[in-house]
Amino acid sequence: MFQARRPKTPKGFNLGVRDARKRIRELVGRGERPTSNDFDDTWSRFKHLLAEAQHHRCGYCDRKVLGGDDGTIDHYRPKAEIEELEDDPDTWGRQRAHSASIEGRKSLLMSERGYHWLAYTWHNYVFACSCCNEKWKRAIFPVATHPRCCPPRPRSHEEPLLLSCYGSLRPSAHLQFNEDGTVEARNGSRYGHETIRTVGLHREPLRDEREDVTRDVYEALRELAEGTEGAVRALCRLGGEGRSFSGVARAIVEQELEMSWGEFVATFTAT
Repeated sequence: MFQARRPKTPKGFNLGVRDARKRIRELVGRGERPTSNDFDDTWSRFKHLLAEAQHHRCGYCDRKVLGGDDGTIDHYRPKAEIEELEDDPDTWGRQRAHSASIEGRKSLLMSERGYHWLAYTWHNYVFACSCCNEKWKRAIFPVATHPRCCPPRPRSHEEPLLLSCYGSLRPSAHLQFNEDGTVEARNGSRYGHETIRTVGLHREPLRDEREDVTRDVYEALRELAEGTEGAVRALCRLGGEGRSFSGVARAIVEQELEMSWGEFVATFTAT
């Protein structure tokens, strides 16, 4: 996972979603529960702006999206309902071999109403691949507050446990990427644990794809320690913003060298 700067609310956004926002407000005002079908996806007209800000990478798994996926806009806080995962790992699900289908994933319905007032709010959007968004995350949204407020209210204070590219927390402090491509919660981080199981960062096809990068990063770090020429260039290439899993590469560098990516670049590329 990587960190990105969210672009400013685009010109015309509030006007473009005004009618859809009003319909949801009126529906809720009548005491009705909005379902997914009640939300007009006017937000999709602005998807390209988030894709550009994220260098076409998924805001959760860090892989390049647009090469084989249209990409989606995920509502970070779910708009229609809220689910949670059980503690039993056997219920978290797995991706079938040679398939994009998920099996064995079970979740608990916590609230039939979601964060409907955020459905047309710019800061609640994340550009994500369809696998992370539609197959794994869905309406799952972990929070530290227990018991959580159900249904949620606009003024309730909750601490989200799901990391995203627009969050303030550094992914390298919460996610540990190993040389074989596996991922685990760093130092037992609850944010890391919940993120991994919520968006399926542990799924086998993703691990296999990520391994090509993680092995190269660890090898380049060993070469850096040995003073091998070209090691810095290799790390800068792997951590380049336009590459799949560049956030993973940067996290490994930060953890292994105990410095930020900016400090690494400034230290090792200074002339």
